[in-house]
Amino acid sequence: MVKTVGSRELKNRLGTYLSQVREGTRIIVTDRGRPVAELRAFQRDATDEESGLLELAARGWSLPGLAKSWRIDRSGFAFPESRFRRRF
Repeated sequence: MVKTVGSRELKNRLGTYLSQVREGTRIIVTDRGRPVAELRAFQRDATDEESGLLELAARGWSLPGLAKSWRIDRSGFAFPESRFRRRF
């Protein structure tokens, strides 16, 4: 199902329209009667996340498979969880 809604109406009742989108309704947003955007439910494939990780690895920004969990330090840099564990 497709609905059309003006930008002001969308702003005033955003929660209502987001609920409809979750249920599968596509919403065309208009500005002064002209379509400017489309809202639809987000669908993520499992391969999207994997391809994103592979792209980061190709750029040298991540090392897949070396750490099961990561921590972010105060500067925003990610470290493998094992770096924070004490070894006795």
